[in-house]
Amino acid sequence: MSGGKAVENYKMYQLLMNQAYTGRREVDDWRQRRREDAGAAPLDRGFINRVVKWELKHIPKGDKGSPQNSLRFSYNILRRKHLTQRKSRHETLKELVEKMRKIHPDFIPIYDKEIFKI
Repeated sequence: MSGGKAVENYKMYQLLMNQAYTGRREVDDWRQRRREDAGAAPLDRGFINRVVKWELKHIPKGDKGSPQNSLRFSYNILRRKHLTQRKSRHETLKELVEKMRKIHPDFIPIYDKEIFKI
């Protein structure tokens, strides 16, 4: 039974990685953003940790191996990346919910709708 959940988690990992590494064009886009953001101060790791920790308080845990837990795990990873790209928490959660529904079509995410407006 745990093999099936491990496969599902691996599929989510692959979706995240495929988004992160799509080839040369993404590298060029990243370089362009870095030039545009050169004047912006880099985010400090402590700040990122505090923001993600606060936001995760509004996405409840699910049962071990559940899609809800996968959502929290994936949110933690992707939100850190999106913070450095100056994307909103709403964009991050919306993107992950869409990806989760590709794997689990009947998945209904549980989150604080006052904090996340998707």
